Amino acid sequence: MKYYVYENWLHKKAIVHKSECGFCNDGKGRFPNKEYSSRYGRWLGPFKNKAEAQTVASKTNREEIHECLHCSRQ
Repeated sequence: MKYYVYENWLHKKAIVHKSECGFCNDGKGRFPNKEYSSRYGRWLGPFKNKAEAQTVASKTNREEIHECLHCSRQ
C-alpha cells in the first residue's frame, strides 16, 4: 500500500492519506483537472509506508499534522 501527504498551505496542515482514499486519488486529489487544485497545497509522495509519510508530514512544519480521518477508518 502506498501513502501520500497533502500539505495544505492555506489551513497550515499536513494530512497523511492512503493512496486509494477518495480525497487522495493516488496523489491527484479530488479535483485533479481544476486549476485551483494546486493553489492551496500540494501532494507529496508516494511513500512505501505510513511511517515514511508521517516523517515527511512532520518535516513540513505545519501547525496541524494528522492522518486522514476518512481513510484511517478503512
